[in-house]
Amino acid sequence: MLFHHLRQSGVEDVLTSPILQKVLANKVDNHLFNLLMENSSPADKARLLSVSSPHAASWVSVIPSEGLGLHLQPSEFQVAIKWWLGLDTAGGSMCALLCPESVLDSFDHHALTCKMSPTIINFAIP
Repeated sequence: MLFHHLRQSGVEDVLTSPILQKVLANKVDNHLFNLLMENSSPADKARLLSVSSPHAASWVSVIPSEGLGLHLQPSEFQVAIKWWLGLDTAGGSMCALLCPESVLDSFDHHALTCKMSPTIINFAIP
């Protein structure tokens, strides 16, 4: 089925010529990403564009340094990774107590920008 989609999207010439695996893999990745974007909610589209931007994953490879403020507690890291992957963060936000006008969801989209919840630790589950 994927081969059929690639053939329809004009990739057939690439498939029949001697090419590097990297070029083919890039074509497949781009095609699958476009399919994913077409079938995603607006919030997921924004997240996918954000996490696929150049250097977007740099925070994962930073050497933790408490003195420079470059560290996360394990519970903070878990919530950040869940959000990064689009997984349910269990909606454990403290915003519900501090920001009664908020509409909370299980992905804590509101908590990411809420002025009443100044740090990610407020909704990280210990």
